Amino acid sequence: MKKLLLLFITFLIITFSNAQAIGDQFTDSDISYEIINDSPWEVEVTVSALANVIVPSSVVEPTGSNVCSVTAIGELAFNGNTTIVSIEIPSTVTSLLRRCFRGATSLTSVTFTGENNITLIGQQAFQNATGVTNGNEIISSVITMDNGAFSGGGLSGTLTTPASLTTLTGTAVFRNNSIVTADLSASVDLLNITGALLFENPTVTSFILPPNVQTMDSQVCNGCAITEINFPASLTSIGATSFATSTLTTVQVNSASVIAIEADTFNGISSDAKLYVPDAAAKAAYEADANWLAFFPATNIVIGNILAIKSVDHDLNWGMYPNPTEGIVSIINKKSVDTAVTVYDINGRILLEESITNSNSEINISDLASGMYIFKVKTDNGEIVKRILKK
Repeated sequence: MKKLLLLFITFLIITFSNAQAIGDQFTDSDISYEIINDSPWEVEVTVSALANVIVPSSVVEPTGSNVCSVTAIGELAFNGNTTIVSIEIPSTVTSLLRRCFRGATSLTSVTFTGENNITLIGQQAFQNATGVTNGNEIISSVITMDNGAFSGGGLSGTLTTPASLTTLTGTAVFRNNSIVTADLSASVDLLNITGALLFENPTVTSFILPPNVQTMDSQVCNGCAITEINFPASLTSIGATSFATSTLTTVQVNSASVIAIEADTFNGISSDAKLYVPDAAAKAAYEADANWLAFFPATNIVIGNILAIKSVDHDLNWGMYPNPTEGIVSIINKKSVDTAVTVYDINGRILLEESITNSNSEINISDLASGMYIFKVKTDNGEIVKRILKK
């Protein structure tokens, strides 16, 4: 009996001494992990010396008792790693944590197994990872992006933030890339841009704000090369030097309530720049605001909607789908009015022109490269412009 009891106690000691706990680390197939949760069992990737990393959706911890879901690329996992060339991320991963790919200058391929379910991109996650260019794909389901997430990176062309995005925090999220168009229009729930220096980059020539944004921090587009900006009616305040750029010549506001700005919000703006306001009441209100009047004398405050494209999609029952598209864009025109459709690239070059008279038409852009294209649909009653993503 004593021997059996002794054997049982020994078994318990061995079992508990080998039991895995939160914080324990282990390696499987040349990828190292740390246990971050035990109910359910979850791990994050901590490091790998592989050049081509394929992250599994799950791994078995060393005791063999628990299958762990891989849910994050951990802090500093590939920080400064110049060996990694590619990484394939499973749909179970939802977080790319602080500095996980910072300075990974050889990394050129970030792809996803199945769906991309990344909702959090942490502080400086891709900072100086200059070979990572598919930013739109990486952020396609993101909810929160933190300080310097892509600063000094390899992003170029059009950056389109997703509808899921609600939080931009910290500073310099997209600073010092080669972005030309920053389109935040799909992010309808992004109400506050709390990070300074968001797009401080001389390559940015077009900046489209979230339609419901309420506040903007300082230096958001400082030093950019934009020529015009359209502030939605929801906007109430703009921080210091947010639009300090000599190229800006046209500013549109859409509410009679004066947007609060700082004394240097528009530093360096052209003396010929025009401020367009919706009505006489708004004109009087802006002329009475000392900060606005310092940049826009009364003669340069004009009643009008110069940047507002007349919306005819409700009046004429317009529709364009799908977006994104594999190549065919269907255009619904229920009133069958004569229509001209022009397709542009992000640099404004005309790629395609067609005339439409029937109620259902298709525009084929299958031969165009993947990326963002601008569709302008024009009738005698006005025009609409839509951005269509070609997969």
